Amino acid sequence: TWGPFSLADKGTWGPFSLADKGTWGPFSLADKGTWGPFSLADKGTWGPFSLADKGTLPPGEHTFPFQFLLPVSAPTSFEGPFGKVTHQVRAAIETKRLSKDYKSAKLFYILRPLDLNEIPEIEQRNCASAAKKFNYLLVKSGQVLLAASSDLRGYVVGQAIQIHTELENKSGRDTGSIVAALVQKIAYKSKRVVYDLRTIAEVEGAPVKAWKRAVWDEQILVPALPQSILQGCNLIHIDYYIQ
Repeated sequence: TWGPFSLADKGTWGPFSLADKGTWGPFSLADKGTWGPFSLADKGTWGPFSLADKGTLPPGEHTFPFQFLLPVSAPTSFEGPFGKVTHQVRAAIETKRLSKDYKSAKLFYILRPLDLNEIPEIEQRNCASAAKKFNYLLVKSGQVLLAASSDLRGYVVGQAIQIHTELENKSGRDTGSIVAALVQKIAYKSKRVVYDLRTIAEVEGAPVKAWKRAVWDEQILVPALPQSILQGCNLIHIDYYIQ
């Protein structure tokens, strides 16, 4: 007998019968990440199924066909240091008692692209400002005003994030270098929330002299990264922001 067959954590797919002849595998993942085609039977259930009515398989290579439709709710594949979303097809040959069963599994990847056009106001500028007061030389005080913005609120891989920064130094002391960084923050939700925070890319500008104002324009190219929203997965949340 062959089975059961299951898709990730969606459970097993109920019984079905085997045609007289057919093929099974091998399965491989194409370079472009395609796997298929798949189609689902009307009842949406698969395996286990039995070869009992066909007797013992003779020596040689045998293949058995199957196909199924990926559920619309299947989440995008993802792998991180504290969690992952994977999909695989499993197959097993059940042998006689006291004999070793043969099992095999093949991973495949699902990509549900995030359409930025569906996010409201994604084409608008993203702005933020901050002010910091500090003391220096024991008795003197000063203030630094910072206003920063990006040209959009969403980007795709390979696109440039245009950063505009205005900094006013209201003190008698020079500032340090201006640094803008693209930061990735991933939240893994289970019994407690675990955060993974890392700097993806950064650019650096010159310090601002005492009592001076500076305008700084720079850009960061977006490298290959997981998309912000893993559609279909509520346990892993990804955010990106400029710091």
